[in-house]
Amino acid sequence: MDTPQIIDITNPYSGKGGELYVLGQDGLPFQVKRVFWITDVPNQWHVRGDHAHRTCHQIFIPVQGRFCTYVLGKNTEQDFWLHEDKHKALWIPPMHWMSLNSFIVGTVCMVLCSEEYREDSYIRDFDAFKKIIGTVQPGRKISNGE
Repeated sequence: MDTPQIIDITNPYSGKGGELYVLGQDGLPFQVKRVFWITDVPNQWHVRGDHAHRTCHQIFIPVQGRFCTYVLGKNTEQDFWLHEDKHKALWIPPMHWMSLNSFIVGTVCMVLCSEEYREDSYIRDFDAFKKIIGTVQPGRKISNGE
């Protein structure tokens, strides 16, 4: 699997509240080495991300709120709308440009990463990224997170 996609995040317990955790990382496409949260995005026009990772996988879990993630790779160009569903997440493998936008006020996103933070693993120049991946297949798709 090397194409970004919506994956199921299942919890083994049906607790009495909004439990969300990763236990033993069963069912994930990688071992989690880092976790961070995206919160307090100032407005819907503010963009987060706007980079690619050379080797890091990431999973975006919309804990609260809603946002859109634009993803571009050699054979992929797609918008993923992520809604407040703690059992659905977006997996983005390495070498895919991602740009998160259209956040509603109060959105919280948990991000699971396959690597610890290393600045040298980022590609922050879009034109350089396009040169690295070569020809991009046309055809942008839109997914509503289901």
